[in-house]
Amino acid sequence: MFLTAHTIRRLIAELDPPLIDIIIPKELEGSEREALEEKREGLKTRFIEGSCFDLELTRIEIQADDYAVPMLGRDERNIPGTTPLLFTLGKPKWWRLQTEQSYLCQSLEVIICPPWLMPQVHMRTSVFRGRGAEQCTFVKPGYKGNITTEVHMIRGYLDIQKTEPFCSVAFALMAPDAFVRQLQREYYSNPDFAKEVDLYKGIWGGDKLTTEGKTERGF
Repeated sequence: MFLTAHTIRRLIAELDPPLIDIIIPKELEGSEREALEEKREGLKTRFIEGSCFDLELTRIEIQADDYAVPMLGRDERNIPGTTPLLFTLGKPKWWRLQTEQSYLCQSLEVIICPPWLMPQVHMRTSVFRGRGAEQCTFVKPGYKGNITTEVHMIRGYLDIQKTEPFCSVAFALMAPDAFVRQLQREYYSNPDFAKEVDLYKGIWGGDKLTTEGKTERGF
């Protein structure tokens, strides 16, 4: 069950801390600070299309060393550092993403997730229409921070402006155990429940055949 736009706006306005916020650096002054304060206040009334909250792009990073090898092991771990991507020359506050390059994109907004929600981040269609592929994520309950996605350019170039919406987030309710127990009771009292679900019948169950008519099994 996903939250409606009305509920998302209410939780931004009523939760303490709010569901979605903008962190303003203490050292920021002048017009930049005023602009962020205006954006922060506008979160409470922002239009939320399709009950998915669009996140604004505020920063892009690239791997600092092209030859660094990431390492994910049981006893050893190393994720290479990153460096900010420079704006496009002659086009202030714009970045140019290039063919076959990967970029880490970060949101302006911070999500402060309560224990009863699990946000799901997904790409906007304009990204893949711009020939980019975006890796998104689930946000775990209790998470507090900006959202980072990875955009990989498949071909061509993509110019993207700072503050442009680059991904969306929908908020799913976590199911408490009492609710799951109620579903169990519904299942056992309704012998046709499985038929209504249309259970998966794929290669793991041995029900899918190859073109030669033999049973196909997964790895």
